[in-house]
Amino acid sequence: MVLVSFAATGHPATDDLALPTLVAGIVHSGAMAVWLGALAVTAVTGAGHHDEPGTAVRRLGVLSRLAAGAVLLVVASGIYLAWRTLGSPAALLTTAYGAALSTKLALVLALLAVAAWGRRALRRRNPEPAGSRGPVLLHVRTSVLLEVVLAVAVLVAVARLVSTAPPLVP
Repeated sequence: MVLVSFAATGHPATDDLALPTLVAGIVHSGAMAVWLGALAVTAVTGAGHHDEPGTAVRRLGVLSRLAAGAVLLVVASGIYLAWRTLGSPAALLTTAYGAALSTKLALVLALLAVAAWGRRALRRRNPEPAGSRGPVLLHVRTSVLLEVVLAVAVLVAVARLVSTAPPLVP
């Protein structure tokens, strides 16, 4: 219900293709909530700090796969929403909304790069010795900390974005 209310009262509601854009808005917000939720669970649980390393790596792998699926939905729906809202790629450079969206995109790309760096450590599948707090978990913990900082920056950029009138809205 919350996702529907945000999409129904935000920028997607102003589109002449209201239903597809509304659905894309719901998918975008919902997938972002799943992505950030997986990140929050990882951060709050200390990225495996209290688990045995093998258990931590398996749990982190599950959360990483969940987040990766959510990212695909965020990117796909975000591309559609940007296309519907901006009207042309030039609007990214020539409008206040485009500048706000460009800032958000740059931060999301940085977040994705850090997440990929952290995920790479999990995919190596080199088991850490029992009782070890070895390089894989240290790598992942560092990645999670950087991801949290960037996620907060993305949310600040989103606040700016949603308070800026899109170029196709009079």
